[in-house]
Amino acid sequence: MPINIRVWAHWTDAPIAPNPPASPIPASFAGYPGVVPTITHPASGGTGPQWPNAGPVTPIRVWCELAKQADIDAANWAGPGWPGPPPTSPDEGFGPQATGFSISQISLLHQVSGGPGNDYTFTIKDPAGNIVAVINPTGPGAYPVPVNIPNGMGIWTIEIDRQPHSSVAPPAFEFGGPPGNLVKEPCVFIYGDRSEGILGLEFTGDEIFESCCPNLTLAPPQVSQCAERNPTASFAASLTWPKECTAVPPTIFVWTLNGPTGQFQKTTSSPNTDTVSGWAKTGASAPPLIPVDLSQPGSYSISVLAIIPGVPSNCFPVSTLPLVVPTCNCPVLTGLTATPATSNAPLTVNFQAGITTPGAIVPDGQGNRYHWDFGDGTSDHTQNPNTSHTYSTAGTFTVTVTVNVPPGCQAVVAATTVVITSPPVCPSLTGLTATPATGSAPLTVNFQAGVNNSNAIVPDGQQNKYHWDFGDGTSDHTPGPTTSHTYTSTGPFTATVRITVPEGCPASEATANINTVRPPTNGGFNFCAFMLIVSMILLGLGTLMIIIGVCLKISILVIIGSILV
Repeated sequence: MPINIRVWAHWTDAPIAPNPPASPIPASFAGYPGVVPTITHPASGGTGPQWPNAGPVTPIRVWCELAKQADIDAANWAGPGWPGPPPTSPDEGFGPQATGFSISQISLLHQVSGGPGNDYTFTIKDPAGNIVAVINPTGPGAYPVPVNIPNGMGIWTIEIDRQPHSSVAPPAFEFGGPPGNLVKEPCVFIYGDRSEGILGLEFTGDEIFESCCPNLTLAPPQVSQCAERNPTASFAASLTWPKECTAVPPTIFVWTLNGPTGQFQKTTSSPNTDTVSGWAKTGASAPPLIPVDLSQPGSYSISVLAIIPGVPSNCFPVSTLPLVVPTCNCPVLTGLTATPATSNAPLTVNFQAGITTPGAIVPDGQGNRYHWDFGDGTSDHTQNPNTSHTYSTAGTFTVTVTVNVPPGCQAVVAATTVVITSPPVCPSLTGLTATPATGSAPLTVNFQAGVNNSNAIVPDGQQNKYHWDFGDGTSDHTPGPTTSHTYTSTGPFTATVRITVPEGCPASEATANINTVRPPTNGGFNFCAFMLIVSMILLGLGTLMIIIGVCLKISILVIIGSILV
């Protein structure tokens, strides 16, 4: 609904030669956009100062401040350093919560103490200096002009021009008398039986509240019990204001609760309440104040409206939240396990959901009760609380399982995390070559290991990658796939080479067989064997025993053979 704000005109009539005086500075603005000139001349007939009969002159300029009431400085209404008390009827302003004033009409307040006249022209300019209206009053009263100004807050000016022989005189309509003849409520007169003047402006319009509407927030409602156990609920609201606005405490909070048991209402002066008492059920004649009935499981809603003084009703904040009263027979997911929870891809993971009261789960149209999201864009639906899924790519996946619950039960979900890593690059030994693989001891053998992905081999602290076991109780460690070893005794032997592989890779080794024999003597001719054969054919027993004793180094045979010979 539009309101009216009346602001008196202010001016100075004591110019300081050679320049006109500066305007008083309103407390809520940085300064007036210009000076307030007045012109005074010696009397040229009659009494009082006059404008000249002819020639260009500067019009008188007065100002009116449209601002918040709290920003109008009554003590310095005449400007800092200017003497004089404020008028008994001070300037009006808009409310403290408003950020501006949209104007639909401006009225020039005109005072006449005599017959009507039209000697003066009043030009009204907005705070930006734009001409809004030009008025030639013909009598006393208000002269309204329709306008459409979205926000007229600021310093308005009125320029007063006149016909020849008009003059400026002391106020005809004073508030407590002129303050030292310096700053006055102006009234402009002409001589004779006509006089006319200006008192100020009246602004008609609406306060602007867009940025000063507060926000009301409800905390999530707290329900004490399930429906079958006589539950209660508690509510808490909080009010916040934009930082440029003045906070005003609400006078009333109006609460409304809707649900399966009906609609209930309550008013409080506090932003906190509960369902225990003080509610009236809608539709009952002269309803008593009762607790809210929450005995039916299901979905309810709670709303709160804050009524704040000095704020228009379209800025009264409202907050609404759902309120769920569960049935006592509700399924609850107690957890979700994944086995294994981490390893290399591809990996098949088994999932098991923990559930209480599984019989309360509501199945879907296919009889499925558990709904799985594996976190990799795939899902599943099962009748039982377990399933499995194969992950083919690496990543960290959040897996969830949900169930459909009866009306009034809280939605339930369980979650776990599965970490799938990329398979490592694995080295492998393809074989072991021994050169030569057979021969007489001592035998030096050169070994060459065949290997794939050798860069993936994990070195030891000395940067050795190949670990050799030669099969004769000796070993070696080398950074490369080759080595050599000398066998000093007869075999056979099995040589083995091993490598250290990254975690997740299979162990790898390779083997080779080496055979060494006793070396022959005398180029392969055995003298003892030759002499033994000759003795058996040509010589006697004594000679034969001597030869055997010498070859076998048995001295007794030599002695006996000598006796027999």
